[in-house]
Amino acid sequence: MLPAIETSQMRLIWSLIDTHCQYLGGLSDEAICMWIASHIRRRIHLTDDEMINLRRYIAERTHLIRDMAEPGI
Repeated sequence: MLPAIETSQMRLIWSLIDTHCQYLGGLSDEAICMWIASHIRRRIHLTDDEMINLRRYIAERTHLIRDMAEPGI
């Protein structure tokens, strides 16, 4: 089962990904998760459990993030 993420957090995650997708495309899957999570944590307070769920959510979608980074998509 996928982790529960609030709608506002999802918007922030995907906005960040959309803004930085070219940079993220060059990172490893683990680095993508860490980079996004650290930037989200700077903007909103998350509990440890929420941060774990956030990282799981991102990890499940690294292939989508890489697709967004592909030129011409």
